[in-house]
Amino acid sequence: MTVKSGYVEAIARAGGAPFILPPLERGAALLELLSEADGLLMIGGNDIAAKRYKSRQSPKADLIDPRREAFDFTLLAQALKLGKPVFAICLGCQILNVHYGGTLYQHLPDDLPESKVRHQARSNAAAYRHAVRIENGTLLSRVCGGEAMRVISTHHQGIRDCGRGLVVSARAADGLAEAVEDPRRPFVLGVQWHPEDMAEDPRQRALFRAFVAAAGSPAPKRSKNRCK
Repeated sequence: MTVKSGYVEAIARAGGAPFILPPLERGAALLELLSEADGLLMIGGNDIAAKRYKSRQSPKADLIDPRREAFDFTLLAQALKLGKPVFAICLGCQILNVHYGGTLYQHLPDDLPESKVRHQARSNAAAYRHAVRIENGTLLSRVCGGEAMRVISTHHQGIRDCGRGLVVSARAADGLAEAVEDPRRPFVLGVQWHPEDMAEDPRQRALFRAFVAAAGSPAPKRSKNRCK
């Protein structure tokens, strides 16, 4: 299990001091360390086990290490409990959605066969970008501005049913949710694309700056979540 340097560099460029939590089975000490952290960045990876959202497993899934899966869900739950800012990227966005009770498409070429959007651009992904439409009035729109932008995607799974309490803040041209957020919290945002691979784009850099800025703000008193 490795961490791509782009995540670390993006946080550092935004003025943060990143540190990495390894997905150990005995994670009590690391969860205590998380309580001292200012925010949680959830990164990309392979696929979540479909039993997490009560679906039959697709044979086309490429599952992440179960130790990491369990640890990521535990970290997310703890971060939300503590009122920490959360920025979730690609797989992290899917974990965020499933944690809130949402479901996933397990293989987009099969589930959205009419789509013209190349969500999984594996070869020379940096050269291929597709548009997303940003919803007005969302955290994403306040951070990035504008009604649309172009992003880099490398995923073959995606959000099917949005989790309870989350709202979709961006969609691709085929209607697939590309970003979700919890409007009841100051900063809980998931994006399906890879902003860490787009350091030349000021709007992508703004996402990391906003996350680091939120992490530097005092945590608000937590209220009980209610489903929308």
